[in-house]
Parts: sequence; structure tokens; C-alpha cells
Amino acid sequence: MPTRHRSPAGTALLLACSFALAGVSGCKDKPAAGPATAPAAAASMATAELNGVSFQYPADWKITKTPDGSGVNVTAARDGDWEPNVFLRIQSTQGEKAIDEELAENAALLAASKDDYKLRNSGVVDHPAGFKYTRIEYNNSVSVSEGNVPVQQWSILIPLKKGSRLQVQVAADATVWSKHQPTFEKIVDSIKLPK
Repeated sequence: MPTRHRSPAGTALLLACSFALAGVSGCKDKPAAGPATAPAAAASMATAELNGVSFQYPADWKITKTPDGSGVNVTAARDGDWEPNVFLRIQSTQGEKAIDEELAENAALLAASKDDYKLRNSGVVDHPAGFKYTRIEYNNSVSVSEGNVPVQQWSILIPLKKGSRLQVQVAADATVWSKHQPTFEKIVDSIKLPK
């Protein structure tokens, strides 16, 4: 039987497909996948309130308050090397700033404080409830006991009454971000501010 030789391009394609499959299936032992389920964005939603700000989150996610009561963390089951989560916190601000100024200051703070920071997108967003907010989408790495985890995040600032704002931090393992993004959008879009 004749020997078949692969071209360098064919070998590269085979390696790329192998790596893609390894990334999808993972290298760690994982339980076999069960029957297909509805996307996370279609899950039933629960409602929570934080100092007059209400929002919805998937009913099967865990919610915990910060010890000082200024924030809540809403967390899904671990997916990849990180738990997809949305953290909301009321922050005091020093004076009122224009929304563009808030965006620029937050971008500079993130760039200076995050390991392996890579800006993906930033801007002022119109919320379905009629208010404007800033959103910075970025990637960075987070050190954990097993090594560094590539994380994709949104940093959102929503102006509230004079002297305060709502900080919303959304995060997931970068390799599974696109799977959770519709749920993150649903949570952010459900935010209702106090009147």
C-alpha cells in the first residue's frame, strides 16, 4: 500500500481542527453531555432589589449580598475555568461628572489595574428603560490557584441620584463568553432604577 504524505497546509489544517476540538471538548474529564436544553437566556427569571434598584436574573443562579449590603453577586454554575457572574454595587461618587468623563476615567482605571488588559469595545449605551450608561468590554487574565484564567468582562456604570452610581461588573471565562452573553444582556436590560 502506498504511503500518503500530507502537505504542510493539510497538516496545519489537521492541527487547527484538533486544537479546536480540544478547546470545545476540553482536556479535563467532564461528564457526558445530557439532552439538549434551552439556551440560558430562556431560563425562568427571579427578581432582586438592591437599594431601590431592581433587576432580574436566572432563577437557577445563586445570589449573595456583600457584607456591607452595598452589593450583590449573582453567579451561575462554573463553566470553563470561571463562574459566569454579574456583580452589582451602589457606589458613592464625588460630585457629578459628565457620562463621557465617567467612561474615560473608568477605562484608565481598568487599563492600569487589570493583568493582560485588552480593550474590546467601549461607549455610552442607551438602556431600554430610557437612561444612558457606560460600558467597557475587555479581556484580561485572573490568577487562580491553577494558573491564569482568560476572562471577558463588561464594566458598566449607571448614574443614579446625585452622589451615587450603580456599578455592574459582568464576567465569564473568555472561552464560553458568547454562550452567556445573551443572559448577561437580559440581566442588564432588566435593570430598573428608583424613581
